[in-house]
Amino acid sequence: MSNWARLLAAIRMASAAADRGEFDSAIHLLRAVYEERDAPPDGLSLYGLCLALREKKTKQGIEYCRKAIDLQPYDARHRVNLIKIYLLNGSRKKAVEVLEEGMRQLPEDRLLMKMRDEMKYRRRAAIPFLSRNHPLNEMLGKMRRGR
Repeated sequence: MSNWARLLAAIRMASAAADRGEFDSAIHLLRAVYEERDAPPDGLSLYGLCLALREKKTKQGIEYCRKAIDLQPYDARHRVNLIKIYLLNGSRKKAVEVLEEGMRQLPEDRLLMKMRDEMKYRRRAAIPFLSRNHPLNEMLGKMRRGR
């Protein structure tokens, strides 16, 4: 097995551990991966999320997520992990900015849509000074969504 394949296998194992909520195991595996030179960026944002969750290294976690987004801009996992860090840190506005940017670039991505639903994110009302359920806002909202 090549070194690259070994690193990708470790990233997959770390991702599975994180999915089970075993962030301590995930961070251990990812730390070993990213101590290597030229490691694949596939798990970099997950490593950033684990650092923010377990070691409170939020700034470093954000940097890793941003770097992963730069290296793999069409992989929504990196944006979702960055959004999670911002939400963890109480920065909903920044989380929404990342979500909106991701939805512009990847409008049909399942992970981003799921994250949007989990965040209970809704765009501003079309006419902000009217209530959301005002008939004009409802009609304009439907037009904006193309329904």
